Amino acid sequence: MVEHEDDDGLGLQGEMRMFLEGLADAEDVPSYVAAHPFGQPVITATDPNWDFYSQIIHSFSNDH
Repeated sequence: MVEHEDDDGLGLQGEMRMFLEGLADAEDVPSYVAAHPFGQPVITATDPNWDFYSQIIHSFSNDH
């Protein structure tokens, strides 16, 4: 984001750059991604904000 002037995620040793370089070298992409999670963890029903997230999911589902 523009507001994060100190973000070096794509810098020489940046977290995203390292992930993408590893991904490009991976022989098995799904296995690489599973072994090297990137970003925020998956939101599940145990999340304290699950009610909020589930409302959003429901608003985009076809069965509402």
